[in-house]
Amino acid sequence: KDRQERSTLFAWDEEIMMLSYVPKKDKNVLLMTTEHSQPDISQRDDRKPEVILDYNSHKGGVDVVDQCETFTLQN
Repeated sequence: KDRQERSTLFAWDEEIMMLSYVPKKDKNVLLMTTEHSQPDISQRDDRKPEVILDYNSHKGGVDVVDQCETFTLQN
């Protein structure tokens, strides 16, 4: 609750990197990855971790598959 906006905390467990990013007051984004190993932070004003930017740029395919599965389940 007391974390500064646009701050990031990183943690590692063997091959897994976990992070907690606070984009704005009272919001927390948690993410776990095996694809990244460096705690890189973007130079953008929002100081988003590169892991989140990578996820956001590639999530479109997952969303399409989820929509197809939802459509199939409803029909």
